[in-house]
Amino acid sequence: MYKLFKIFFLIIAFLIIFNYNFLFATDTCEINTSPVLNSKLIFDKNSSETLRNLSQEFLIVYSKQSFDKNFYYKINSYIDLNKHSYSSLSALIMLASMCFLENDEANYSGYGKKIIDFIISKYPTTIQGRAMLLLKAQIQADEGYRNEALKLLQDNYEVVLSLEKDTAYPNYLYELNFENHDPIIAEYFFLLANTHYYLSEENEAIKIFNTLIAAYPNSDAACNSKRVLKAIEALNKR
Repeated sequence: MYKLFKIFFLIIAFLIIFNYNFLFATDTCEINTSPVLNSKLIFDKNSSETLRNLSQEFLIVYSKQSFDKNFYYKINSYIDLNKHSYSSLSALIMLASMCFLENDEANYSGYGKKIIDFIISKYPTTIQGRAMLLLKAQIQADEGYRNEALKLLQDNYEVVLSLEKDTAYPNYLYELNFENHDPIIAEYFFLLANTHYYLSEENEAIKIFNTLIAAYPNSDAACNSKRVLKAIEALNKR
């Protein structure tokens, strides 16, 4: 009787695990991380306007902090219809961002990393390719690869700095609804300073935080830098 009960229990356990894995597999979707785009991309105002409308919709997705499969299909369809446009790369950035939303990050972050690497490797001189260097460094730092993040940041200071001088940059901000974001170089300095701090290079971190505050006093990054400096000061008084 005991053996029969044990076998019955094992069968039930197997079915539960099988059904869980089946449901997990059907609940996620395969992401195209390297779409085939035209060999030469161009600026297309209509593509940019359409993407701006989609980015408004993405704000709703972002507020829920969950990967939205229906929105993914919209983005995928948009990319298929706009393979000629730089905006297709911006759409990929939106998709990569969705892969890191809190509730589904464990399921989709791997896709997000592949998308970022695809943009950087295939389109390194574009606005999108240069901007993704900062996001890649942020991900590396968040995952504890801070030495790698620091090297990536230090090696690409001039590359990131060049973004705001590029005439195509304002349109990139426009189509992704980023106009009210901090200057990207302010975000760069904040990430650089944070990375130094977590590598126990406090003096260098403080120096960069202060540089950021002086250069971009009205930015969110400056406000956050002031908070960090106060926290460092309080810790050093203990």
